[in-house]
Parts: sequence; C-alpha cells; structure tokens
Amino acid sequence: MDSVQFDGTGTIILKGARGPLEVRGSASAFGVVESLGGIGIARHDEATTISLSEMSTVQVPAGGRLEVGDVNGPLRLLGIKRDLLLGAVNGPLQTRDVAGDIDLTGPINGPLRAQGARKLSATGGSLLRGEVKLADLEEVDIAQVNGNLAIRQVSGAVRLGEVNGHTRAANLTGGFCATSVQGNLVLQGKLGGDSEWEAQVEGRVRIRLHPESSVRVDLESNNHPPSLDPEFQIVERSDRRVVATLGSGQGHMCIRAEGPVTAKVSTSFDAHEEFDDAFARAGVAVERAMAEMTSAVDGAFDEVGAELSGIGADLDLGDLGERVSSRVRREVDRHTRHVARRIRRARRQSHRRTRRHPAAARRAPAPSAQITPDEREARVREILRRVQDGSLDVDEADRQLGELPLPKRS
Repeated sequence: MDSVQFDGTGTIILKGARGPLEVRGSASAFGVVESLGGIGIARHDEATTISLSEMSTVQVPAGGRLEVGDVNGPLRLLGIKRDLLLGAVNGPLQTRDVAGDIDLTGPINGPLRAQGARKLSATGGSLLRGEVKLADLEEVDIAQVNGNLAIRQVSGAVRLGEVNGHTRAANLTGGFCATSVQGNLVLQGKLGGDSEWEAQVEGRVRIRLHPESSVRVDLESNNHPPSLDPEFQIVERSDRRVVATLGSGQGHMCIRAEGPVTAKVSTSFDAHEEFDDAFARAGVAVERAMAEMTSAVDGAFDEVGAELSGIGADLDLGDLGERVSSRVRREVDRHTRHVARRIRRARRQSHRRTRRHPAAARRAPAPSAQITPDEREARVREILRRVQDGSLDVDEADRQLGELPLPKRS
C-alpha cells in the first residue's frame, strides 16, 4: 500500500475511490493518504486534489472543507473537523463526530448512519435508497428516503420530503415538517415557542409530547377519530378531526393521516412498553385459541376419521381410510406442536421484557369484538380444515387464530 503526506490546508478534494474509503480527522498540520494501486496529488491555489484507487485511508487536518467524489464502495468519515461535500456512494455511508455541515449531492445506495454534525442536507440529486439513522444533529434537510428513517436528538429544524418507509423522530426541540410519509410516523419531543410540526402520513401516527410543551394541535385521520390524553384541552372535535391545546398553546402541530392518530403526554417514548402491551393482547387471544383448538382438533378428527373409514369400506380399500386419517392427524399435530413451541418461546421473551418494564404488564388487554361460542368454534374448525388441505400454512393459521374475537359470556 502506497503512503504519501500532503499539505492539509485549504480545501481537500478526494476523487476516484474504486473501493472502500475511510477518512479520519488528524491533529497534525499535514494529511496522510494510503491507497492500493497508486496515489495522485495535485496542489492548486488553496485546494489539494487527491486521486485514489482501491481501498484507501486518508487522514485530514482540521479547517477548510473536504470534498469527496463518487465512491464505489463503503465510505466512513470519522472525527473530521471540516464541512463535508459528498458525491454518490455505492455502498454504506457512516459519519461520526463531524464538526461542520454534511452536504450530500449524489445518491447513497446503501444504509446511512450519521451521528454528530451541525447540519445534514440531502436535497437536489441526493436520493437515499437505504435505511437512514441520524443522531445528535442541529438541523436535517432531506428530499427523499426510500427506506425507513430514524432521527434522534435534533435541536433545530427537521425538513423531510418523501419518505417511502416508516419514520421515527425522537427528542426533537425544533421544528418538524414531512411532506409525505408512506409508512407510520412516531414523533417525540418538546414543542413550544414558534416551532411547528407538520406531516402528511399514509399510515398511523403516534405522538409523545413532553409535559412542558406548549402547543396547539390539529389532528385529522381519514379512518379513525384521533385519541388524546386528558392533559389536552379540547377546542374543537368532529368524527375524524380534533383541535386541542397543551400548556399555553404557543407552538403549532398539524398532522393529516390515513391511519389512527394518538397523542400522549410523557417525558419519553418507551417502545418496549408498547410492544409488550400489544404482545399481551395477542398472547392472551392466541393462548385461548390454542386451548380451544386442541378440543376442536379431536372433534374434527373423530368426524374425519369416521368419514374416511366409511369411504374406505365402501370402496373396498381396507384400512386405507384410517391410515390417511392418521397421517393427516399426525401432520396437523406436528404443526400444532410447532405453533405451541413458538408461543411458549415468545411468552418467555415477553416475561423477560415485563420484568424490565413492569408498567406494561399492569395494563389489561383491551376488549375486542365478541361472537357466540358456536360462531367461534365454526371459525376455528374452518382454519383447521384449511391447514389440513394445505391451503393455509401454520404461520397464517397462527395469525388468524390470534385475531379471533372472544366469545360472548352467557
């Protein structure tokens, strides 16, 4: 590997990286570049241009700007005390502890991780095609993300264009604007002053506002009435829209969604708590369905076994009918044991989470729609029949059994 020292003052331009590239900050006044296959360095006025080849590592001093051309591979930028201007990256991009701004001008064809910078900008021709995770930034401005987006700890404005996945933004203290979120949206932070949160969402929206927030909220869902904590003061309510205030109502929030919208007042967003809440509801339903399924299987096979035995006798097939019945029963029993093992394993995981987050375990599952015992038994039998004939796999049967409503109490 060739190694060359260069003048690190002014603008540094890196281009021609045909493989993985790592750039690190350096306390020295001079920079160092190491690269396989040769290095080209040219100095013009206040800029140094470095031509790279395969698998390069560059150390750059503080000050000025760093420009990186197209990189055909992973790119890592660590501890750099400069503004960054980046071209296309055909692989993962990771930046950490950048002192200046990060300006992405080309597409990023892999996941993006950025932690610590003044501002991250990806507008114009910069399309982020993978999952994006951002943290500890002062400002974010992104035009398009084709994957999921997670943002944490942003003190200034967050501006998003089109996000084609789910979006989660936590610990926000500035403005938030999302033109289009195709998935779900989770927002958490402290809103007040003249800050605004605005979003157009195709999925569901969950909002967690700090108790010291001061905001007027305008929430609308096309399919569900928005749900708010009692801390909000209702100003206006209709079937699909609610306007309310929290605190003195200085900030402003306007959310439009296709799915359900919920707004709560809390100091943080606990994903484990909500997961355990949902899992508890599903676990109770699935466990009850499994107990009923054991009884239903026995009854169903008594009928099927008798029918197959009768058909076998009519056709003079000997004990073929009984053998077929036994074989089908063994197969369904195998699937049943498989589902039971999965449920037991999931319950153990839930118990471990509950010990860490006991608040979730204290909440009782919400009641679901109810049906008569006969209707429920008929649905269970139909699911089992489809497992028997191969038109329904065990995963889908597991899901459908878990979603069956509870029977009415007599």
